[in-house]
Amino acid sequence: MARAARPRVRRGARSDGPAADRRRTERARSGEDARGRLCVRRHWPRQLPVRGAARDCRTGGGAARPRQRTSGGGLGEPGGSPSGDRLRSNDQKAAVVEAIILAGGQATRLGDAARGQPKALVPIAGHPLAEYQVSQLVRAGVDRVIVSCSRGQDRLFRAKLSGLGAEIAAVAEPEPLGRGGGLRYAAAHREETGPLYAFNGDELHDVDLDALLDAHRERGAAATIVVAPLVSQFGVVELAENDRVAGFREAPRLPHWVNAGIYVLDDAALDRLPERGDHEQSTFPELAQEGKLYGFRHVGLWITVNTPKDLQRAEEYYSSHPELRPTLARNRS
Repeated sequence: MARAARPRVRRGARSDGPAADRRRTERARSGEDARGRLCVRRHWPRQLPVRGAARDCRTGGGAARPRQRTSGGGLGEPGGSPSGDRLRSNDQKAAVVEAIILAGGQATRLGDAARGQPKALVPIAGHPLAEYQVSQLVRAGVDRVIVSCSRGQDRLFRAKLSGLGAEIAAVAEPEPLGRGGGLRYAAAHREETGPLYAFNGDELHDVDLDALLDAHRERGAAATIVVAPLVSQFGVVELAENDRVAGFREAPRLPHWVNAGIYVLDDAALDRLPERGDHEQSTFPELAQEGKLYGFRHVGLWITVNTPKDLQRAEEYYSSHPELRPTLARNRS
């Protein structure tokens, strides 16, 4: 009896049935194709955006947004990873990353005690005065300091203040512009917008810059100035009834506050600085009239180095507090 003819299967066609299904499953697990050849899947690497490119690779076009430093340290980019955002607290605010030091003073009243240096570079306990300021700004998170100096002194300031942990952008005024004009000229060399710290170049202090910035922002100020108690240069005589002398007090604090030469300035204040002259006679009175100028009370260390006596006081203080002296960034732990 003749056997029934088996159905012909076309080449390349799949035969049905449990056995065929098992073979296909085994090939898939082993990476083989239907003919038993090993298949390799290629995973091409995803092209990453170029860091620092002029266009924003995340959005496919447009100018790249500037990075912002947060008060918790480190640089964060807008639109960063969700995990990075979760590490930051909700109330964390961007910190100031730039500052201005007004260093155009020529130390005329210091005489020979200045040793031929601009006032901001007069040595105190072995360090130029401005080194103390730059170090303090670096500890507060500032990484770029614009030094407004006299013509021909920009290289000197860059050399003297390098290695402290911040970029030093020394800009020489083409001619004497006054303190307000010097601030405006220096502010034109900013790389960021928003608030910045500004110091007179002859001030030594221990102001809490983080607290100063917080107070500035909480009040929505255009400018905040640090104010210090006015201390009498003389001892005072206390009088009772009938002009009876009740006692004496040496150099007491008076019930008044003076500008300490330390500021936080926002864009609204910087835009109104004079091209020449003093901002305390123009910009600040205008902002005060509009309710946009605030004070920040400070009762700690504040030394303005104007005279040899001031310089001696600063020398004695920092000689007895070596922990407050500047340290080069490469030597910091």
